[in-house]
Amino acid sequence: TSPIAYQEGDVVNINVNGLHSIKNIVPYDYYYAPFCQPEVLVSRHETLGEILSGENQRSSPYYLNMMIDDNCNRLDCRTTLTSSQAPSLRSLSKTSTVPTWSSTTWRPSKTP
Repeated sequence: TSPIAYQEGDVVNINVNGLHSIKNIVPYDYYYAPFCQPEVLVSRHETLGEILSGENQRSSPYYLNMMIDDNCNRLDCRTTLTSSQAPSLRSLSKTSTVPTWSSTTWRPSKTP
């Protein structure tokens, strides 16, 4: 995929890749945690190596506008943890699991 030449104000979609930990070699799917999801969830693998290593770029509801200083914007999304999700989220926290994000050169969803 060739890079995109963004202009000032262009929307840059943010992809999510997974939940990775320095204490656990097996990554989790990003949406294993109760994070907000886009209306249409799109996955994309670039190479066989990404598939074998568990890398999985997915669309997200996050975006930014190129070269525009902006405060954090609130997503129109709320999640409530169920009693079965809370221990899983606690476990992710204890293993220093963090999300991996990246900007995109593909446009999986309509821009805001």
